[in-house]
Amino acid sequence: MACCKVLVTVLVFFLQSFPVLVPTEATNTATLPLTNTTKVKVRCVKSERNALLRFKQSLMDPSDRLASWVGQECCMWKGVSCDIQTDLGENDFQGFGTPNFLGSLEKLQYLNLSLSSLVGIPPSLGNLSNLRYLDIYAYSYPYHTAESSSVKDLNWVSGLSSLKYLDLSFVDLSLATNCQLDHNDWVPPFSLIEVELRSCSLGPNFPTWLETQKQLEVVILSSDSISDPIPPWLWNLCSQLQYLDLSDNQIGGNLPRLVSFKSYYSSWTVDFYSSYKYGVVVDLSSNCFNGLLPLWPDVTHMNLANNLFSGSIPITIGHVMTKLQVLDLSGNAFTGSIPYSITKVKKLLRLDISDNHLSGKLPDWWYELQQLHVIDLLGNNLSGGIPPSVCSPPSVFWLRLSRNNLSGELPKSLRNCNSLVTLDIGENKINGSIPQWFGERLLSLQKLRMTGI
Repeated sequence: MACCKVLVTVLVFFLQSFPVLVPTEATNTATLPLTNTTKVKVRCVKSERNALLRFKQSLMDPSDRLASWVGQECCMWKGVSCDIQTDLGENDFQGFGTPNFLGSLEKLQYLNLSLSSLVGIPPSLGNLSNLRYLDIYAYSYPYHTAESSSVKDLNWVSGLSSLKYLDLSFVDLSLATNCQLDHNDWVPPFSLIEVELRSCSLGPNFPTWLETQKQLEVVILSSDSISDPIPPWLWNLCSQLQYLDLSDNQIGGNLPRLVSFKSYYSSWTVDFYSSYKYGVVVDLSSNCFNGLLPLWPDVTHMNLANNLFSGSIPITIGHVMTKLQVLDLSGNAFTGSIPYSITKVKKLLRLDISDNHLSGKLPDWWYELQQLHVIDLLGNNLSGGIPPSVCSPPSVFWLRLSRNNLSGELPKSLRNCNSLVTLDIGENKINGSIPQWFGERLLSLQKLRMTGI
């Protein structure tokens, strides 16, 4: 057929005045009028037209709303749209079963069922050998239950030979007794660029099949109850990664001091994926990592919050990690002072070193970080006064300095913080009165905390 890659997107809509009684294979509501013409070339794929007709036969349609579903050109049927991709995600299908007929759309390349409140994964999806993008992000409140989100069979995954993107987040894989995603000797038939398995109950081990994925750029295994140390093969993958998220697990041990990640702002080779082009993201927060802070030159967004790191922040951090935009080291046990080399990170947007054991005077070099939006130093042992330069970055909207040992009066330079939304300086030893210009200059403030001053 001339447009053999054109697939059919089913959008069957329930108008309030024309109820259609739908069984377990249901879709959501809206309306999509199509212009009728007698000169339109047939674009409908036969196998997909037959799948739609089978879907029609499974419905009770007392109002005859699907009367237009006749003839060769299914792209002209009411409620049907033909396109090269379909996105059923973020709709509310109210806990109905995922339709089996999706496995009949043999030319399908893109399938997004994320956050759609559909229940279950039909094995028929394994027929989609042309599928390149599959997103079954399964969290579907208020229909989300342990039973509805669990999968006992993943053999169908072996049929997805063209797959590049796979998201099975919130799909419980712990009951999949023959789960090939967990077999050590399994060689996947696809070569993924992105894999997301959030909250999948993977257990203590890393899925070793990832080692065979030589094109991976994104790996997300957060909240998966993983407790084993990061294996060497995963560190070897870092040279091709742009996004690594292992947050909210129980992974421990030391991190290597130097790791090479994929080149900054690298280009992707697949049209579907454009969400991570802003740099190299590493999120290892809420684990049990310890030892010294690693320095990874290519990383732009580093989140190591809520771990067991200790010792001083390396004095060379700003010289080595010059590409940093976000640095979150909160909730650790770092000691010593804030390194001056941080001023070399000119693109830094967010600095969060809260809830550590840092000491010394609060530095007065903030004018060298003109891109800063967030300064969070809460819960340390910093002393001295609030320096005049703290409001030098023009876009600072978040300033938290509470629970330190800061003293002196409020500096007049705070009046320059015109963009502040949150100002928290409570639980310090700051004295004096609250100046009148607080109400005249800080007009963007939404949260002001000065408890204990």
